[in-house]
This record gives sequence, structure tokens and C-alpha cells, in this order.
Amino acid sequence: MTETSGAPDWLMGSVDDISRGVRYTRAARPCARLTRAQGFNMFSAMNAPAQIAIVIVSYNTRDLLLAAIASVIASSRGASIELVVVDNASQDGSLDAARAAYPQVIGIGNPTNRGFGAACNQAIRATRAPLILLLNSDACLTPEALRALDDCMRQHERCGAAGCRLINDDGEPMASTRNFLPPLEQAGERFGLA
Repeated sequence: MTETSGAPDWLMGSVDDISRGVRYTRAARPCARLTRAQGFNMFSAMNAPAQIAIVIVSYNTRDLLLAAIASVIASSRGASIELVVVDNASQDGSLDAARAAYPQVIGIGNPTNRGFGAACNQAIRATRAPLILLLNSDACLTPEALRALDDCMRQHERCGAAGCRLINDDGEPMASTRNFLPPLEQAGERFGLA
């Protein structure tokens, strides 16, 4: 990634205009982030080297991982992408299943569970793509997600990272960001009292 000077100049807040981003299949937690390494337009150069690397970390999530990869391929619509799966010592054959179903997957198998952050860093080092999408293995992209993220990153040159809007299986929005609130106000908001 390129370095930015000064305070968090690249941080533009949450990008809330991506209305159809990520369908989430389990608990509500952030699941996709797109990070800029340099300028790009991934849909303008279909035969060029990968313009976006999709990083998925797996730990005993074989079926969810396969669904996540399928959603990435459906969302890419022929764009120049690279799929990198890092498996943290799964016992359910996650990486073998991903490689068998999707030969284009770049697979990294760890002998131990190194954790999500370390596995993401491994995958980022393994790619030369100017953009990195970190996607949880239990999340699926909607067909519009990669295009929306690409458009967002191109329209906001100073943006260093973007996140998708999370939606559940029913298409309902899920909370993925919020302001830092004192614990009492958090409780009130959580239970609809604020």
C-alpha cells in the first residue's frame, strides 16, 4: 500500500452509498474491506495482471468458504481478479476443497492457526494487485459489490479503504459501523431506548 503523510488523510469515514455490498451469513461483524495500493480501474483492463486480490482466510469453514468464493466469481464478471485463500490449519479439508472446485485459487496452507490478521498479511504479501479485498469466509458478495467498490475507490482518490454495507440473507441491512458511545448509551441504543 502507498504511504500517506500526516494524520489519517486517507480516512474518509464510512462509505454508506454502496447500497448492495455484502450479504452476510452469520454474526454481524465487519467482513469486507477494500484497500487501495495505487490508482486503478479494474474493469477497464480485463486481460491485464490482476487489479484486485480477494483475500479469504479460512479455519474449518469449508462450505462457507466455497460459497464465498462462488460469490466472488459471480461478482467479478470477468474483471481482472486474483483469489488468495489462506487456511489456518483447518481439519475439514477447506483448502483442498477450494483448490479442487476453483483451480484459479492461490492457496496458502498454514501448519498452525496463525490468526486472521497474520493470515491476511501473508496473502497480501503473496499478491501484486493494487487493491486488496479482505473477505471473511462466512460472507458472500452480491453481484454488484466489486463494481460498487471499484467505483467508490475511483471517485474518492484520497480514500485508502472502503467497506461494504452488510445485509443479511433476507436483504435487510445490518449494523457494521457506529460511533464510539459510552457503555450506558451503547446499552440504550442496543435495546432501542436511545
